[in-house]
Amino acid sequence: MLDIIEKALKNGQKTLSEYESRLVNRISGRSGRAGGRWSKHAKKRSARPRKIGFPLVMKGCSAELAHKTEAGMVALNIGNIEEVAAVF
Repeated sequence: MLDIIEKALKNGQKTLSEYESRLVNRISGRSGRAGGRWSKHAKKRSARPRKIGFPLVMKGCSAELAHKTEAGMVALNIGNIEEVAAVF
């Protein structure tokens, strides 16, 4: 857990990304999130949504985006793989 925080501080981050925050929560035993998957690469964007099921919510993830909704980085009610591709 400290590695995540130390790396963020070294990188000059003022906040953790959602991914980093969830890792810290999981390591500390405080995981309260609904199911989800992370995709850094476009080639994984079709298999994972099918595994999770529709409708989906997609969110961008960055330490610079503490407020994803205001930055336009949240898409709700994604109903099929074509919409996933367009949002990604």
